[in-house]
Amino acid sequence: MRTMKIKKKKVKLNPHFLDYFADWDHFEYFLLGGYGSGKSFTTADKIINKCHSEVRKVLVIRDTFASHRDSTYEDLVSAIDHLHLGDHFTYTKSPLKITCDNGSVILFRGLDDVKKIKSIKDISIIWIN
Repeated sequence: MRTMKIKKKKVKLNPHFLDYFADWDHFEYFLLGGYGSGKSFTTADKIINKCHSEVRKVLVIRDTFASHRDSTYEDLVSAIDHLHLGDHFTYTKSPLKITCDNGSVILFRGLDDVKKIKSIKDISIIWIN
């Protein structure tokens, strides 16, 4: 693990994904790695850091909506804690949503109801897990 200063706090990041964490120059990213490699954890850290530094509307998508609660949602809540940003974010389980005090919002949807995805406007980041 390498440490990196984020908002005057030191946090440990997987060195394998350090370049990915800091890079916002590409339109899409495709991460490869086995179970436990840190793909989701690093993506959650990256998204939370971005939402804290800029106003963003993030859509997180999985095959089924029900699978978010124990995976991507928990990863993002853990990232808030990992990055020491708990004072800036609030999260609810009904509806499943994370908001930042600067106006950023993270929404969760499943591909089991595609109609609910089509009506969401002004999305700036999509995480397909």
